[in-house]
Amino acid sequence: MTDSNGVKASGKTSNLSNGGLCATLDRACEVGSNVELSVTLVFSDDAFSEALNLDARVVWSTAFGDHHQVGVSFLAITDDQRSYLEIFLRYLGSGS
Repeated sequence: MTDSNGVKASGKTSNLSNGGLCATLDRACEVGSNVELSVTLVFSDDAFSEALNLDARVVWSTAFGDHHQVGVSFLAITDDQRSYLEIFLRYLGSGS
């Protein structure tokens, strides 16, 4: 996740839907800020999907131990991005 100032945060997504996601990150994000996301499926320690890049808005951010849980809402999504997101959701829904 990269904010409008170019500051990056990394973490793990715990919930992904057609409208947004929840992630546990290594830093806080300002509520209301626009961010660029790069979401990747992890198949194994050395196998990853191609990244799905999306624009989003931070809707909540909460301290969680040494990390922060952040909820984001996707902004305008192209048809190609929507198709790729649906592939991600099918894969995650399959229990893989």
